[in-house]
Amino acid sequence: MKKQYLIISLLLLLIIKQTDAQFAFGGKTGLTFSTVQYDNDYLNKMMKPFMKVKFNNQLGVTGEYYFVKGLAVQADLQYIGKGFKYEFQFIEGKQRFDFAQINIAGKISFYEEDNITISAYAAPFISYWIYGMKTETDYKKGNVKKENFLFNDSTYAYNRWDAGVSIGLELKMTQTWHRKLIFDFHYEHSLISNDIAKVDGTLNRVLFLGFGYLFNQ
Repeated sequence: MKKQYLIISLLLLLIIKQTDAQFAFGGKTGLTFSTVQYDNDYLNKMMKPFMKVKFNNQLGVTGEYYFVKGLAVQADLQYIGKGFKYEFQFIEGKQRFDFAQINIAGKISFYEEDNITISAYAAPFISYWIYGMKTETDYKKGNVKKENFLFNDSTYAYNRWDAGVSIGLELKMTQTWHRKLIFDFHYEHSLISNDIAKVDGTLNRVLFLGFGYLFNQ
């Protein structure tokens, strides 16, 4: 008898959860503000005065599944640009890294009122380099050098895989019963060096500011 009550209770809980559950999908775009941190402490101290933030772009699809009110899982598939800039006396350079990236986040909504929802989330991510370009301008010599350097493995021992964690805030505004406007702000912290030899590799540090739409099921 107790077993029957337990089964009935579990079925009722499942029905309640499915009633509250909600799936939505959509897209995001925005800007990334990126730089890097060197593996080598000496290089970090030496390069810090010359390092500049690089502006890139991001485009992706996103989906979320709310199990119950205020608790969701979010997944993003992104094409995202990262990298950095540097400036010396007569030289300006930049390196761009384009990634295909997957984020899977746990999300908690801590404010829901007047068609506005504010959520915080944390996510691991994994990404793969699909394009890279190094551009350097020497104003004294008057020349510009461009080099696609990420695929020349005989010259550069780079690791094309990257992974890390991101934390962020999301503002969601309900416009109609099936459409929501979203604003996303998050920080990504890479945990894998791009240098296989780990001599003077770099770790990506990225801020993302973007917007998009979600469409309910």
